[in-house]
Amino acid sequence: MNLFALNYLKKNYIITIHDTYTNFIFKFFLKCLVKKDAKIIFVSERSKRFYDDVFIGNKKIVIPTGSYTINNKNNKNINSSFKIGTICN
Repeated sequence: MNLFALNYLKKNYIITIHDTYTNFIFKFFLKCLVKKDAKIIFVSERSKRFYDDVFIGNKKIVIPTGSYTINNKNNKNINSSFKIGTICN
């Protein structure tokens, strides 16, 4: 539902993928709903390989910890105002 809302509102988003396997229906919906300019973060190379056929053309990165911090104390040009949304089960 969040993907529907984000696409409707024309917002940019980053998706974090934690799983290494899912059913084909979920993969189908991801392939249809995720915009080509969305960025994808994977927590393992295995999950990146599993979803390679879904996220064709998207910018993908693997961050093993699932979190990433940016030290921007010295860079005054970075916009520090952003919103984070999440879905958990």
